[in-house]
Amino acid sequence: MTQRRILILTRKISISRFLGTRPVRLIRVQIKSQPAILALSSRTWLNYTHQNLMHFTPLIFDTLDYAWGFSAELCPEGLIGITGNVLR
Repeated sequence: MTQRRILILTRKISISRFLGTRPVRLIRVQIKSQPAILALSSRTWLNYTHQNLMHFTPLIFDTLDYAWGFSAELCPEGLIGITGNVLR
C-alpha cells in the first residue's frame, strides 16, 4: 500500500501528515473570507488559518471524489461534495 502525504512548509518548519491511501486532490476554498485548502483522499482534510495559526483538520465526511466551496443567502460559506454519483 502506498501512503499519500502532503508537506506543509512554513518559515523553516516542515510538517508531513498522512492524508490517506488514495491520491490527494487539493481544492481551493474560502473559510471566513480567507483562502483555505480541502485535501481529498480516503479522508477529507481542511487546511485553514484561524487567529494567525494554521490548522489542518480532518472532516467527518464519506470519502469525497470532488468538492467545491459555495455561497448562498442561507449559507454564506458552504462546502459541497460528490461521492460517486451522490451529492453531499
